[in-house]
Amino acid sequence: MCEELGDEETMMGYIEEYGNTSTSSCSVIDINGCTEEEVGYIAKTKEKSQEEQQIQLNRLENMMAKEENKSSIKPESMVWIKKRINILKQFLTDLDATSVSGEL
Repeated sequence: MCEELGDEETMMGYIEEYGNTSTSSCSVIDINGCTEEEVGYIAKTKEKSQEEQQIQLNRLENMMAKEENKSSIKPESMVWIKKRINILKQFLTDLDATSVSGEL
């Protein structure tokens, strides 16, 4: 791995940011592809109302949209923000996501 991009997670963050895409395989329904951090966030988010989830999504998307944040937020933090956005979008697009089985 080259030193400019750092570790694999940081490199994937750059790819996602500049490609305007997500490589996360984490699903709120089947948590097999999720990290421990994502599983914890899913459990926490699952307890929130859709309104609270939408507020959190808006906040994170606003952070991503501000140009000054793009240069001041560490790449590792940017990756985590994108993972949280991915999880929140899954909850909000699947109206049944609040009734995800107790697999967590």
